[in-house]
Amino acid sequence: MALIYENEPRVTVATSPSPYWFHGFGANLIGTTHGDGAKGKDLPLLMAVDAPALWLASEHGSRVWFVGHVHHKDVKDYPGVTVEYCRTLAAPDIWSHASGYRSKRDMQAVTYHRVDGEVERHTCSMRSLDRAA
Repeated sequence: MALIYENEPRVTVATSPSPYWFHGFGANLIGTTHGDGAKGKDLPLLMAVDAPALWLASEHGSRVWFVGHVHHKDVKDYPGVTVEYCRTLAAPDIWSHASGYRSKRDMQAVTYHRVDGEVERHTCSMRSLDRAA
């Protein structure tokens, strides 16, 4: 992807091998990871240590982690940081199905304002996508 978009100034392709990704947007700090590494309770400190400049710049804004892996919705507030586990669009594999997991499937678009933090959220379920196909 980096080669395809190397001459496109509007696109940045992250190429770091790190399992943790950070993006500063105004007063907001957004972290993402698959979720099979550090536990949710450890992510706030990891964010502060791994992205100290972005952490300081987000002192009066939103700090949030978006995490996958567990495939179900869960949101926890920690001091200064929200950790949100997201659902998946993927169909369950045989192991998940046999283990009894029956997570709902959807995706969300979250809109952030540079100063005000999260201002809007849209959800699209698998049912909506199936109906549109």
